[in-house]
Amino acid sequence: MNKQELIEKIKISRIDDERKQKILSLLEQNDLSLDIKEQIKTLIQEDIEADTSVPFSSADRQEIDSTTDQTVKELSAVENSLNEDMKFVENELNDLEAIVGDLNKVVDQVQIDSVRADIKG
Repeated sequence: MNKQELIEKIKISRIDDERKQKILSLLEQNDLSLDIKEQIKTLIQEDIEADTSVPFSSADRQEIDSTTDQTVKELSAVENSLNEDMKFVENELNDLEAIVGDLNKVVDQVQIDSVRADIKG
């Protein structure tokens, strides 16, 4: 492929217009040195990574933004609900620990009373 064929392929490509102009400018104004080839390769790689081959319409972007906002709200609601549930569980565990403590005191007292009864008996 010669330089002119490459220029024609770039012109009809789906590369972003700004990058396309930079590539065409590099091709038309310079010899194809290794440095120019690297610059062109970098511009093409940037275009690939930007995935501009599937552009979103403004309606698509609005729907994406709306869905994202809704998801964030739902996640926030779930997080709040989970936090409330965790507080409830924490309170229940604290109450249970208090009951266990009271029960241990009663058991201890019963054992003390039993030992006293054995000693007197």
